[in-house]
Amino acid sequence: MISEEPKEHELPQPRNPPEQDFSSLKVEGLQLDSDLFVEAISKSNRYGAWDYSNDCLPPAWSDEIKFFNWINENKLPRELAELLYYHTPERDFMAGSHYIHGVESLIEANDDERCSNVREAGFLIVGSGPNGDDVVVDMEGAKKGAIGYFPISTKWDKTPDELKRMFIPVVDSIGDYFDIYQRGKDAKNIGKYDHIAGDYWSAKEHVEG
Repeated sequence: MISEEPKEHELPQPRNPPEQDFSSLKVEGLQLDSDLFVEAISKSNRYGAWDYSNDCLPPAWSDEIKFFNWINENKLPRELAELLYYHTPERDFMAGSHYIHGVESLIEANDDERCSNVREAGFLIVGSGPNGDDVVVDMEGAKKGAIGYFPISTKWDKTPDELKRMFIPVVDSIGDYFDIYQRGKDAKNIGKYDHIAGDYWSAKEHVEG
């Protein structure tokens, strides 16, 4: 039996949302390293779970007003709001083996009623690791903008206070995180970290020794 030739992959395309005014949102001083986040997306040549066939690609996100309204309704810090609005990919992207949520996945992950405790605790889900752990931005903690994980199997039954206590920062910013998983040892700030965990349990093991 002769197998079909693989289809050429459709390369990820940037969104081009219209300019919006985010002045009603507060600047909270999050460390983002936005340029590294944007660069990680620009260097990705793979969509998320649909990479193997263009036939399986979901529609590219196009309702920019809905996304703008969602950001404002959730009162995200202004600097994070602007980064996500202008640079969140049209569909899920890959950075190495880690997922950067596209707009639709970003909204769905954070609007999931089972995950309302995550948002109440001051975190925003922005992607996922290879094992399904949520990748989250800490918007209110001591290191605002730090990235860590919540294990998908245990987060639903935790209170917001319990989530705050179990959060373990892995890197300082969303830009560092996806740059590191996109470029590996060539990442700009890789030298800052003595250990970069790929999931929640390895981060916990490292901290606890």
